[in-house]
Amino acid sequence: MKWFKRITITIMLLIVTAIGLVYLLLSSSKAQLDGSIIANSLSSPVTIARDQYGMVKIIGSNQLDAFYAQGYAHGQDRFFQMDLLRRNAAGELSELFGEGALSRDKKARFHQFRQRAQRAFALFPDNQRAVVESYTRGVNAALDAYPIAPFEYLLTGSTMRPWKAEDSLLAIYSMYMDLQGSQVDRDLMLTYLHSEYGQEMVDFLLSPSPYQAAIDGSTLPLNEQAIPELPLVTSAMTFIDEPWFDYFEEADIGSNNWAVSAQHTKNDRALLANDMHLGLNLPAIWYRAQIQYPHDGEDITVVGVSLPGAPGIIVGSNLHAAWGFTNANVDNVDWIALPDDYATTTVNETIVTTEGSEDFAITMSEYGPVQTIDGQRFALRWVAHTDYAVSFNLLDLAHAHSVDSLMDVAQHIRIPVQNMMMADSQGQVAYRLTGAVTSRAPLQSHALSTSQFATVENAWQQPEMFTPIYRSPTHHKLWTANARVLSTSEMSRYGDGGYALGPRGVQIANRLKAQKTFDEQDFLALQLDNRAIYMKTWRDILLATLEQADDPQYDQAILALQNWQACACADDVGYTLARYFRTQVMYELMTPLYQTAKQAGVRFSSINRHLDTAVLRLLEEQPTSWLAGNYKSYEKLKLAMYQQTINKLASKMQLIQTNKQIDLSQFTWGKVNELNIRHPISRQVPVLAKYLDMRPVPGFGDSFMPGVQNGTHGASQRFIVQPGLEENGFMSLPGGQSGHPLSKYYDAGFEVYAEHQGLPLLFQQPQHKLTLRAH
Repeated sequence: MKWFKRITITIMLLIVTAIGLVYLLLSSSKAQLDGSIIANSLSSPVTIARDQYGMVKIIGSNQLDAFYAQGYAHGQDRFFQMDLLRRNAAGELSELFGEGALSRDKKARFHQFRQRAQRAFALFPDNQRAVVESYTRGVNAALDAYPIAPFEYLLTGSTMRPWKAEDSLLAIYSMYMDLQGSQVDRDLMLTYLHSEYGQEMVDFLLSPSPYQAAIDGSTLPLNEQAIPELPLVTSAMTFIDEPWFDYFEEADIGSNNWAVSAQHTKNDRALLANDMHLGLNLPAIWYRAQIQYPHDGEDITVVGVSLPGAPGIIVGSNLHAAWGFTNANVDNVDWIALPDDYATTTVNETIVTTEGSEDFAITMSEYGPVQTIDGQRFALRWVAHTDYAVSFNLLDLAHAHSVDSLMDVAQHIRIPVQNMMMADSQGQVAYRLTGAVTSRAPLQSHALSTSQFATVENAWQQPEMFTPIYRSPTHHKLWTANARVLSTSEMSRYGDGGYALGPRGVQIANRLKAQKTFDEQDFLALQLDNRAIYMKTWRDILLATLEQADDPQYDQAILALQNWQACACADDVGYTLARYFRTQVMYELMTPLYQTAKQAGVRFSSINRHLDTAVLRLLEEQPTSWLAGNYKSYEKLKLAMYQQTINKLASKMQLIQTNKQIDLSQFTWGKVNELNIRHPISRQVPVLAKYLDMRPVPGFGDSFMPGVQNGTHGASQRFIVQPGLEENGFMSLPGGQSGHPLSKYYDAGFEVYAEHQGLPLLFQQPQHKLTLRAH
């Protein structure tokens, strides 16, 4: 037996040695946080300090050196994330992940963002080019300092490519795809609906919601036209076995911001809050920073969150004025229907994959890239394709010390169009529609003919310079939540690019209106508001359906619905049943339209967030042509949808279904809506999940309420500040600063976020200090 013992000991030693070697290998790619590094591109030394949460404080003697250091810090902590951002926009992910990313790359290549980034950067003014180039040199200096590539490159077998100045523009184009990509799909979907079913169907599906919260109080009239009949050929179509149910779960995931002037705070200072809701991954999309440098004789301090891949602070404060953003959803897309005899050209591109390469042909026209739907060619004109889509004027927000100055800067900011909320230390607040907005007014929701487009083509050449403004003293309370906040009188000018349904905005507005004065804790409570005001409608429908059935098998569900807490609370079962019942009913009633749209090659889910009002009318008026499947009545449909709800929940919770009735107490919202923040590598290599992913967080919020959260989406940051009192401000992120899993900053701050608390906005005590020296 001695030989067996020796072999066992040898194997164990080999395993321990292998683990040790892997650990040492990974450790060698950790960032240098202390000491001194030579950086010949600098004009004078710059320091990068890090506090207990990994937040960086950069102190430079001029702006260019400061942004060089920001590029260096981004490159140290987040380069793989930056690489994904540029590749996502450029259509180059297959080079890392293989053919599994090919369809996504083709969708991105259609827009030719790398070529557009090169052209746009060439048109930048000298001062912005200088900042981006300095930032780029800082990133590449960080790459040069790596003794070994980060673990993501070791796992994928790929190499780090140097950062280019154009890549910082690709990071912004990636945000265009995330924030406006659905609008591109939406307009094609509406074009298909208009062609197949008529404008009456479009108007019905896009019926204005009764939940409206424009800043000026104006409301759009509700749609009282008769419900159009669903053609028999559509309603009788056989079911396509595809799990598109989950698309409805994406509805109304958006962002919030609001502000109140000095008249409505407890210390006579303005107060601002911003929480941008995005997909949550590791590392977090944003990176906390405090940047200090002299500018035009003033000492500048700007603090907030940055986007790794781009210089500057995206959302934050300069100690005098603060700002935040939410997606605005105005209409910035036109599709043009091309005549049959229109001559197009072809651009051929090569997409490199881990397996080789694939040629990809893009059909082009004078209007833009061309897509064919059901035999008809359509050309795309999108604001993201214009020369004015991207700029770095946002950097000048650091130097604007008042709401008036912020608005002047905002006039020239070119990013995906946003609702910009502002506040200053004088107690003023303001809202401005900010970003790249075409100066054309939309003609219609579906595709234009070439002759129609000719009437607006010149307007497409220039950005709109005079966008709507709402400000104190006329408006002392301001809010946005991705739904319409512009006046109804401005709808014809800016259109509807896919506004949110509205309950979330109404809940915010009503809570602001109901309270006289606020402080930071009041705003944090509003960010976390998970009251189910809108979902009560669906709870009442389900409760009435089950009570009317008068069947003992529904007793547990009835009790759960009767005892619900009227919130998306972790221990609530009634909320879970109502929420999933809503989705199941919408899924069933809309499946016939989805099937025909899928066959035509358009994405029906791009209009999901609009459908609630139409579906509730169907349940109320019960038109027979819309009665899906073989159901004899809407009551039978609703009962069947309740059973499908239970089946769906059982499947989601991986419960084994038997003839025994399922115990509904297992369907608490905290379990069903559990938040799982994952690293992209763990999605590809699940065995690494326990080393890379954050612990699951019980679900507490949902769509249609300020406290937005589902399993993969939520607040990508929570920001609250009174300009001039930043020491009392909050800024929390759903993950740490570093992308390195062995760094102590990989998950620093996550528990504060998970417990719904606020991290200090300002840099705290330094734990590390790195000096970049010119020579």
